[in-house]
Amino acid sequence: MIRPVCIILARPFNDDDPCLIQAQGRNALVQTLDALSQIGVISQSILSIPNVVPSQIVSDLKSEGFNLCISKYDQPQHRLVELMDWMKVDTVVVLTAYSLLPEYRALKHAIRTVTEGHADLVFTQDVIPPKFFMVINRRVSQALVENMERPVPPFVFPAKLGEADHEGRFTLQPLTGLEESGERFLWELLFAGKPNAVPVNVFERFLAVCPPEHRFDRAAYRSFIQDEYTIEDMAPLETGLAMMSRWEPSIRLAMHINHARYLAPHFPDKKKTALEIGYGWTGITAQLVGLAFSQTRGVDLLKHSQEGVQTARDFLSMLAEIGLSPVPVFEGDAQPPQFFHCRLEEAKFESDSIDFCFSRMVLEHIDNMPVLARELGRIIRPGGVMVHEIGTQDHEDLSHIHFEFLRHSPQEWAALDKGTNLLRPCDFITFFEQVGFECLVLERDVRIVRPRRLHPYWEGYADEDLFCPRVVIKCVRRA
Repeated sequence: MIRPVCIILARPFNDDDPCLIQAQGRNALVQTLDALSQIGVISQSILSIPNVVPSQIVSDLKSEGFNLCISKYDQPQHRLVELMDWMKVDTVVVLTAYSLLPEYRALKHAIRTVTEGHADLVFTQDVIPPKFFMVINRRVSQALVENMERPVPPFVFPAKLGEADHEGRFTLQPLTGLEESGERFLWELLFAGKPNAVPVNVFERFLAVCPPEHRFDRAAYRSFIQDEYTIEDMAPLETGLAMMSRWEPSIRLAMHINHARYLAPHFPDKKKTALEIGYGWTGITAQLVGLAFSQTRGVDLLKHSQEGVQTARDFLSMLAEIGLSPVPVFEGDAQPPQFFHCRLEEAKFESDSIDFCFSRMVLEHIDNMPVLARELGRIIRPGGVMVHEIGTQDHEDLSHIHFEFLRHSPQEWAALDKGTNLLRPCDFITFFEQVGFECLVLERDVRIVRPRRLHPYWEGYADEDLFCPRVVIKCVRRA
């Protein structure tokens, strides 16, 4: 079998980047690359990063043992072609910094398919990010560069190529059936809401129980995840996920459960009434939180599905029956939440009637945050708590993080009607503090990707607010 070069396309900016994860005393990704080389799947590996990566991170990567290539290009697709040209190779394996668990047989099949000319690109589909890989040839790599100027993350290469290939010139072959929905759901629960990366303790447990000769076997992945949850029979879980598939895919279901887990430590002592802003089709997070409160409410401009709500309720009951209690700290069997199909201020809740309020990826879509903040200040009781996770990145293309929208002022942006309000984390905090809340930033993602032009309106903002794609803010109503 031909052993192609493996190129890892990454853009590490922080010390907690998956490129720098340690497991059993060694860099986790380096261990994976060495193992793939030892079993004869790849010939060598190169970590490609742009020259805007901080110098300390570059130094750390070198000390970890990576074969490093620092490029003038920020775009992954440009860096890929640059390396293929330099190395004079026509086919490469592409991984990301998250790719710790590529499946061996599928990878061999993909390499053979592309090198023999049966496809231009073979890629994994419907798998967790640690199992992601692709094998790609020069033709489609060059097409990405010619058609995409903005950065394109590797996992969306196939979709972008499909959009650009109007004449059907390329053969793009997905690898399906590598992971059942139940496996994916359980893995996502283990990730505990952290996107993409295998937690260090989970990866170390996997290495400890999996012999080296079976490290990249699908059977080993399946056996490990079932053992983690002591589930012998996956059939009931698969049935439940199929039941929910009309409303929520397995990954989003795990996301809802992980979000409820995340919220639990922030519940106030008094747990009478909880409120979710933006509950969605099934209100599944509200139902989970409702297990800890006497009553739960939800407000959303988009009307929920009563069938979806009941199906989600049945799904949660099924999880409990098979011993997979999704949120162990919650007890009871509360009544279904009461949902209001309207704006928050139109629901006309009583003053000081809410003990806990939460939202996830909703507040960035509110077109009049001062009005919403004033209403929250009215209805949340003194000592009441709010936790809001806010997506402060551009929502036009969520496949990659950029801040080109900062070339507009808020007024210009509102006129473009893009569906988000352009508020930065400090703006949300200001609105909440003005109506009586003490605010604390629980999490703040910062990824400094400067736009080609920054509108003068933003010149007084700190980088941590401007270049923040996601923030979690906790607010406590002052007495």
